[in-house]
Amino acid sequence: MQLRSKRVAALAAGAVMAAGIATTFGVSAASPDNSTAGTSRVTYSCGDPSAPRVEDINVTITAPASAAVGDTVTVEAGTLILEGVPFDSPAGSFHTELDITLGGSASGTITATGLSNEETPANTPIPFSGGEVALTLDQAGEASLTPGIIHSVDDGSQCTLVGEADAAATISVGAAQP
Repeated sequence: MQLRSKRVAALAAGAVMAAGIATTFGVSAASPDNSTAGTSRVTYSCGDPSAPRVEDINVTITAPASAAVGDTVTVEAGTLILEGVPFDSPAGSFHTELDITLGGSASGTITATGLSNEETPANTPIPFSGGEVALTLDQAGEASLTPGIIHSVDDGSQCTLVGEADAAATISVGAAQP
């Protein structure tokens, strides 16, 4: 049972890094649909608090580049656990959620749900994708989105930040449209 919990925690941490595979570290890229994706490399402490694993996980957050006050936008999240686990991981065998801390013209925390791992061979980085959350923008200005705690849906374990994370995405929020 304890071995399963450690495996789940390891994969949960890896899931957050999965989305980062497609995005270059520290770079935001705009797409034709007005969305930008940015990846932040975050140091996390995962698993059993009495014997935690400290590891880097790439967290990718995709959000619209711009929106208006009152708009509700979809924020997507994914992770890439850089350190693999010593066993093959079938797709969908681990599920996580990612807290996203809002800053600038937005405040609070939102949670992207629905992240699950992709099929991954042993000892390779583990990508997690599929995380989404709706965000209603209430104030004009720059709203930043910063990776927070990763929660394992499977066993309740979590990965907490060691130090601070850099914002992975920013939304430029303009005045409400008439």
